[in-house]
Amino acid sequence: MTNDSMTPPLGLKYWFKRAVSLLNREPQTTSELLSLLKDMEAHHVIKSETLVMMERIALLSETKVADVMVPRDAMVTINDDAHFESVLAIINESGHSRFPVLHKKGKEIRGILLAKDLLRYVPEDKHKLFSVPPILRKASFIGENKPLDVLLRDFRKTRNHLAVVVDQYSAIAGLVTLEDVLEQIVGNIHDEHDSE
Repeated sequence: MTNDSMTPPLGLKYWFKRAVSLLNREPQTTSELLSLLKDMEAHHVIKSETLVMMERIALLSETKVADVMVPRDAMVTINDDAHFESVLAIINESGHSRFPVLHKKGKEIRGILLAKDLLRYVPEDKHKLFSVPPILRKASFIGENKPLDVLLRDFRKTRNHLAVVVDQYSAIAGLVTLEDVLEQIVGNIHDEHDSE
């Protein structure tokens, strides 16, 4: 005797194959895929929320880093000679967890500072031991024309959550985060530091 509540849910791959057979067509282009997804939603194979996310995933390859990046003039950065108190103030004010660290009057990025790496310096007697350069992580640099699906794969492979974007002249154009990419799929992700 089988119990329906014990039956594992069927995967998306199954439903996609079923939709292809029911609707008697297999997509060959992105527009055909999007049309098939809409038909799947119309036949109640997938929910409307799932349709929206799948449409966004299908279009990731057509969206470039430049379309979603934080431009250079809006980046929150830290100087490599900053004191502990000033770095802490920047972290508290911005609410970010990762920061590009600048050297040579803002023309060169030395690395990435993670807010969590400051925890060991929180006791007041440790403040004088603090220096930015020794705790920097290696920065990842990418071109502004990189498609988001490729960037997402790179983020997964390297375990990076932030990349510095450079233009065709290798100048800093901005930065892009894993959250920026995910928001293209699931919509805006709000946290406790975002304004209403």
